[in-house]
Amino acid sequence: MIIEENFLNDEEVEIVQKCIIDNHEFPWYRHQLSSSYDYPFYSHTLKKRDEFIKEDESEINSGWTKFFFPILQRFIDKHKLYEGDYKIMRCALNDTLSYPNQGCDVHIDYEEEHLVVMIYLTDSSGDTIFYTKQWKEGDKPVLENRLKNSKGYPKLKVKQTITPEIGKMICYNGLNYHSHNWKKPNERRVICIFGIKNGN
Repeated sequence: MIIEENFLNDEEVEIVQKCIIDNHEFPWYRHQLSSSYDYPFYSHTLKKRDEFIKEDESEINSGWTKFFFPILQRFIDKHKLYEGDYKIMRCALNDTLSYPNQGCDVHIDYEEEHLVVMIYLTDSSGDTIFYTKQWKEGDKPVLENRLKNSKGYPKLKVKQTITPEIGKMICYNGLNYHSHNWKKPNERRVICIFGIKNGN
Protein backbone atom coordinates (compact mmCIF):
# COMPACT_ATOMS: atom_id res chain seq x y z
CA MET A 1 0.00 0.00 0.00
CA ILE A 2 1.28 3.43 -0.98
CA ILE A 3 -0.39 6.53 0.46
CA GLU A 4 0.77 9.97 -0.55
CA GLU A 5 -0.83 13.11 0.81
CA ASN A 6 -1.14 16.15 -1.47
CA PHE A 7 0.25 14.43 -4.54
CA LEU A 8 -1.63 16.84 -6.79
CA ASN A 9 0.03 20.23 -7.02
CA ASP A 10 -1.84 23.49 -6.39
CA GLU A 11 -2.49 24.09 -10.09
CA GLU A 12 -3.93 20.60 -10.56
CA VAL A 13 -6.17 20.98 -7.51
CA GLU A 14 -7.45 24.29 -8.86
CA ILE A 15 -8.22 22.76 -12.27
CA VAL A 16 -10.09 19.86 -10.68
CA GLN A 17 -12.11 22.18 -8.45
CA LYS A 18 -12.99 24.69 -11.15
CA CYS A 19 -13.45 22.44 -14.17
CA ILE A 20 -14.88 19.27 -12.60
CA ILE A 21 -16.22 19.67 -9.06
CA ASP A 22 -17.74 23.16 -9.40
CA ASN A 23 -18.55 22.89 -13.11
CA HIS A 24 -22.31 22.40 -13.49
CA GLU A 25 -21.80 21.44 -17.13
CA PHE A 26 -19.28 18.66 -16.51
CA PRO A 27 -20.76 15.48 -18.04
CA TRP A 28 -21.64 12.84 -15.45
CA TYR A 29 -23.44 9.66 -16.47
CA ARG A 30 -25.54 7.38 -14.28
CA HIS A 31 -24.36 3.78 -14.04
CA GLN A 32 -26.70 1.17 -12.60
CA LEU A 33 -23.96 -1.40 -12.00
CA SER A 34 -21.21 -0.71 -9.49
CA SER A 35 -20.03 -3.65 -7.39
CA SER A 36 -23.65 -4.83 -7.82
CA TYR A 37 -26.94 -3.43 -9.11
CA ASP A 38 -27.84 -2.32 -5.59
CA TYR A 39 -25.83 0.90 -5.65
CA PRO A 40 -26.03 3.07 -8.81
CA PHE A 41 -23.56 5.94 -9.08
CA TYR A 42 -22.43 8.68 -11.46
CA SER A 43 -19.27 8.37 -13.50
CA HIS A 44 -17.22 9.93 -16.28
CA THR A 45 -15.25 7.23 -18.11
CA LEU A 46 -11.80 8.20 -19.36
CA LYS A 47 -10.60 4.81 -20.57
CA LYS A 48 -13.14 2.03 -21.14
CA ARG A 49 -12.81 -1.47 -19.77
CA ASP A 50 -11.82 -3.87 -22.55
CA GLU A 51 -15.06 -5.82 -22.18
CA PHE A 52 -17.09 -2.68 -22.94
CA ILE A 53 -15.21 -1.65 -26.09
CA LYS A 54 -17.19 -2.35 -29.24
CA GLU A 55 -15.54 -3.25 -32.55
CA ASP A 56 -13.89 -0.26 -34.26
CA GLU A 57 -14.46 1.85 -31.13
CA SER A 58 -11.76 3.80 -29.33
CA GLU A 59 -10.79 2.75 -25.81
CA ILE A 60 -10.35 6.44 -24.91
CA ASN A 61 -13.65 8.04 -23.96
CA SER A 62 -12.68 11.50 -22.67
CA GLY A 63 -10.22 14.30 -23.33
CA TRP A 64 -9.53 14.35 -19.58
CA THR A 65 -7.02 11.54 -20.18
CA LYS A 66 -4.59 14.33 -21.16
CA PHE A 67 -4.86 15.70 -17.61
CA PHE A 68 -5.04 12.52 -15.50
CA PHE A 69 -2.73 10.13 -17.39
CA PRO A 70 0.39 12.28 -16.81
CA ILE A 71 -0.44 12.40 -13.10
CA LEU A 72 -0.59 8.60 -13.07
CA GLN A 73 2.75 8.44 -14.93
CA ARG A 74 4.35 10.80 -12.41
CA PHE A 75 3.14 8.59 -9.55
CA ILE A 76 4.34 5.38 -11.26
CA ASP A 77 7.77 6.90 -11.95
CA LYS A 78 8.18 8.21 -8.41
CA HIS A 79 7.27 4.90 -6.78
CA LYS A 80 8.84 2.68 -9.47
CA LEU A 81 5.69 0.59 -9.82
CA TYR A 82 6.71 -0.86 -13.18
CA GLU A 83 10.15 -1.31 -14.73
CA GLY A 84 8.73 -1.83 -18.22
CA ASP A 85 5.43 -1.34 -19.99
CA TYR A 86 2.13 -1.33 -18.17
CA LYS A 87 -1.48 -1.39 -19.33
CA ILE A 88 -4.25 0.87 -18.09
CA MET A 89 -7.19 -1.51 -17.74
CA ARG A 90 -9.68 1.26 -17.06
CA CYS A 91 -9.89 4.80 -15.74
CA ALA A 92 -12.91 6.76 -14.56
CA LEU A 93 -14.03 9.61 -12.38
CA ASN A 94 -16.64 8.36 -9.91
CA ASP A 95 -19.12 10.51 -8.01
CA THR A 96 -20.75 8.23 -5.46
CA LEU A 97 -24.19 8.56 -3.91
CA SER A 98 -25.41 7.81 -0.38
CA TYR A 99 -27.50 4.85 0.73
CA PRO A 100 -29.13 3.78 4.03
CA ASN A 101 -26.69 0.99 4.92
CA GLN A 102 -23.12 1.68 5.97
CA GLY A 103 -21.21 1.10 2.75
CA CYS A 104 -20.86 -0.62 -0.60
CA ASP A 105 -20.31 -4.32 -1.27
CA VAL A 106 -16.90 -5.75 -0.41
CA HIS A 107 -15.28 -6.52 -3.75
CA ILE A 108 -12.30 -6.67 -6.07
CA ASP A 109 -12.30 -5.06 -9.52
CA TYR A 110 -10.61 -7.77 -11.62
CA GLU A 111 -9.97 -11.47 -11.12
CA GLU A 112 -6.31 -11.19 -12.12
CA GLU A 113 -3.13 -9.58 -10.85
CA HIS A 114 -3.44 -5.79 -10.99
CA LEU A 115 -2.90 -2.59 -9.05
CA VAL A 116 -5.49 0.06 -8.28
CA VAL A 117 -4.42 3.69 -8.15
CA MET A 118 -6.89 6.18 -6.73
CA ILE A 119 -6.86 9.97 -6.51
CA TYR A 120 -9.26 11.62 -4.09
CA LEU A 121 -10.65 14.77 -5.67
CA THR A 122 -12.74 16.00 -2.71
CA ASP A 123 -12.60 16.08 1.07
CA SER A 124 -15.45 13.95 2.39
CA SER A 125 -16.58 11.15 4.63
CA GLY A 126 -16.86 7.70 3.04
CA ASP A 127 -13.60 6.07 4.10
CA THR A 128 -12.08 3.42 1.84
CA ILE A 129 -11.78 0.15 3.78
CA PHE A 130 -9.25 -2.58 3.13
CA TYR A 131 -9.57 -6.10 4.52
CA THR A 132 -6.96 -8.71 5.33
CA LYS A 133 -8.60 -11.20 2.96
CA GLN A 134 -7.18 -11.46 -0.55
CA TRP A 135 -9.05 -12.94 -3.49
CA LYS A 136 -7.90 -16.32 -4.77
CA GLU A 137 -9.11 -18.54 -7.58
CA GLY A 138 -12.58 -19.84 -6.75
CA ASP A 139 -13.52 -16.91 -4.48
CA LYS A 140 -16.40 -14.61 -5.36
CA PRO A 141 -15.20 -11.23 -6.65
CA VAL A 142 -18.14 -9.44 -4.98
CA LEU A 143 -19.51 -10.14 -1.49
CA GLU A 144 -22.94 -8.55 -1.71
CA ASN A 145 -24.26 -6.76 1.36
CA ARG A 146 -27.68 -8.35 0.85
CA LEU A 147 -26.08 -11.77 1.46
CA LYS A 148 -24.19 -10.69 4.59
CA ASN A 149 -26.29 -12.73 6.99
CA SER A 150 -26.38 -15.84 4.82
CA LYS A 151 -24.51 -19.05 5.53
CA GLY A 152 -21.04 -19.17 4.03
CA TYR A 153 -20.47 -15.41 3.92
CA PRO A 154 -16.83 -14.93 5.01
CA LYS A 155 -15.92 -13.11 8.19
CA LEU A 156 -13.78 -10.15 7.24
CA LYS A 157 -11.17 -8.36 9.33
CA VAL A 158 -10.43 -4.70 8.59
CA LYS A 159 -6.76 -4.08 7.80
CA GLN A 160 -6.78 -0.33 7.10
CA THR A 161 -9.09 2.62 6.43
CA ILE A 162 -8.30 5.75 4.43
CA THR A 163 -10.24 9.02 4.58
CA PRO A 164 -10.80 10.96 1.32
CA GLU A 165 -8.78 14.19 1.16
CA ILE A 166 -8.24 16.39 -1.88
CA GLY A 167 -5.05 15.48 -3.73
CA LYS A 168 -4.34 12.30 -1.77
CA MET A 169 -3.21 9.44 -4.01
CA ILE A 170 -3.08 5.78 -3.04
CA CYS A 171 -2.04 2.52 -4.68
CA TYR A 172 -2.94 -0.98 -3.54
CA ASN A 173 -2.98 -4.60 -4.63
CA GLY A 174 -6.20 -5.01 -6.59
CA LEU A 175 -6.70 -8.54 -5.26
CA ASN A 176 -7.14 -7.10 -1.76
CA TYR A 177 -10.84 -7.09 -0.90
CA HIS A 178 -12.02 -3.54 -0.28
CA SER A 179 -15.13 -1.38 0.08
CA HIS A 180 -16.02 2.13 1.14
CA ASN A 181 -18.50 3.71 3.51
CA TRP A 182 -21.16 5.99 2.11
CA LYS A 183 -20.50 9.69 2.32
CA LYS A 184 -22.85 12.03 4.18
CA PRO A 185 -25.77 13.11 1.96
CA ASN A 186 -24.67 16.76 1.79
CA GLU A 187 -21.12 15.90 0.63
CA ARG A 188 -19.52 14.86 -2.62
CA ARG A 189 -17.07 11.98 -2.74
CA VAL A 190 -15.33 12.17 -6.11
CA ILE A 191 -12.35 10.04 -7.10
CA CYS A 192 -10.26 9.24 -10.16
CA ILE A 193 -9.58 5.51 -10.27
CA PHE A 194 -7.21 3.47 -12.43
CA GLY A 195 -6.83 -0.28 -12.83
CA ILE A 196 -3.35 -1.09 -14.14
CA LYS A 197 -1.32 -4.23 -14.81
CA ASN A 198 2.02 -5.33 -16.18
CA GLY A 199 2.12 -4.84 -19.94
CA ASN A 200 4.95 -7.29 -20.66
